Amino acid sequence: MVKASEKPITWSPQGTYLILIKPDKVIFLGGKEMTPIIVLPKNKVLSVKMSPCEKYVLTYSPMGDTCFTVWNF
Repeated sequence: MVKASEKPITWSPQGTYLILIKPDKVIFLGGKEMTPIIVLPKNKVLSVKMSPCEKYVLTYSPMGDTCFTVWNF
């Protein structure tokens, strides 16, 4: 099993966002200054996947209340 600390930062498919996984939230950084654009309040996230068009986000948190959550950007 992959721990959140092993892969806490990933790029979105088109390189628009830098996705940062924290213990209590997922932060999407963007723009020239890489400032927080969107914050998802989700605990214990181990993995984040974004659709190729960057319209939808899937969070995986098996130790949380719900294992999978789909977010509409």
